[in-house]
Amino acid sequence: MTRLGRHDWLDAGLGLLAAGDRRSLTLDRLCEQLGRTKGSFYHHFQDMPTYQLELLERWQRRHTEALIDDAQTAGDPQARSERLRARVAASDLRLERAIRSWAEVEPLARAAVSAVDDRRLRYLGELALARIGDPTRAKIVARIEYAAFVGSVELFADLSVAQRELLSRSLDEALALWATNPAG
Repeated sequence: MTRLGRHDWLDAGLGLLAAGDRRSLTLDRLCEQLGRTKGSFYHHFQDMPTYQLELLERWQRRHTEALIDDAQTAGDPQARSERLRARVAASDLRLERAIRSWAEVEPLARAAVSAVDDRRLRYLGELALARIGDPTRAKIVARIEYAAFVGSVELFADLSVAQRELLSRSLDEALALWATNPAG
């Protein structure tokens, strides 16, 4: 039998969330999916709240920090925005939706989502400021972009990657026109 590490348990939890919802994340389901005993789980994690905290941290690293790090490797702010948009559009948004749903009832998840929202908004604001130059308009652009993302997670989770890219690109173009229009 292959030995499993902490990361295997965490990946399984993220998979359960993405495939179902917050109610899917139980110790019994994890053990069943991995073909392991509860003792194996407790070898790696003190308890379920510890596991959930690490799970949320892994989600934050993979679905926020890794995307930002990748976007930063692109050239100018516009290229970084485009790379970020493409990576987000290609993401499996079921996990985002499940974690946001979990945050409605679980304070630990709520705190993680709040931290992720703050981090994402800061980064979008930095990108917008670098493109626009006006801090007030940049903040508004970042908020609208992020609100559109969160809304699309809830309303349009079934969109294809191409449709998500089109939606995001259209919004970006509209915001760019607004941000550079002195009368807007």
